[in-house]
Amino acid sequence: MGGDGGGGARGRHTSHCRHGARSRRPVGVTTAIFTGSSWFLRRSRVRAADPVVVANKKAARQRVEELRKQQKQQERRRTAVIWGSVVAALLVIAGVVTFSIVRDVQGRPKLDAVKSYKVSQGHVTTPVKYEVAPPAGGEHDPVWLNCGTYTEPVRNENAVHSMEHGAVWVTYRSDLPKGDVDKLTAAMPDTYAVLSPVKDLKAPVVASAWGKQLQLTGAADPRLDAFIKEYRQGPGTPEPGAACTGGTDGTTAGTPMDAPQ
Repeated sequence: MGGDGGGGARGRHTSHCRHGARSRRPVGVTTAIFTGSSWFLRRSRVRAADPVVVANKKAARQRVEELRKQQKQQERRRTAVIWGSVVAALLVIAGVVTFSIVRDVQGRPKLDAVKSYKVSQGHVTTPVKYEVAPPAGGEHDPVWLNCGTYTEPVRNENAVHSMEHGAVWVTYRSDLPKGDVDKLTAAMPDTYAVLSPVKDLKAPVVASAWGKQLQLTGAADPRLDAFIKEYRQGPGTPEPGAACTGGTDGTTAGTPMDAPQ
């Protein structure tokens, strides 16, 4: 009995040892915890880090960082390209506009021959003796001349009132060829312009505005268009924007606008 009991114990011990040898306990960490009245120990299991997994995670993080850097560089390059394109386009536009302005200014006829006159204002109901023919301003009739094209001479006093409102008055010799008259008619703006014939002008065509006048060589003189652009509703207009219609369309029934002999 005793022998069997001892053998059984040894057998159980041997079996337990072999079982313990086969089982690998995980690495543990023991932590002391104080509950307020006593201490007790807690053992937690910690698995050993796998070197391959750690290396893979590190490589993955590095790859992500590299991709982020590449993405930021690409975004910076795209931004630089976009802004560069915008700046280049603006420079091209500015260059074209500047070239157009310079070409327009250089190609525009000079108006050095324009004469300036100091003229008075005021309404009168009697004929006015003007110092310049055709007049370039001064006292005038209370009723303005309707802007437009006339085939007969018009009254000075009414035409001067229209110039006070900003109209340009273009006059031509009565014997000007019809083809030239047609050219003048085509050159007139839709409003704030008066075209009419005058007997015995000093020049084939004369352009007048308030306080300004220019003698032209004919209907094809390029300075006519420049004069109209410069002085129609120009800075010297006493009443810019005032009516150019609703006045009178009278002709030589009153005082004919003939140049003095």
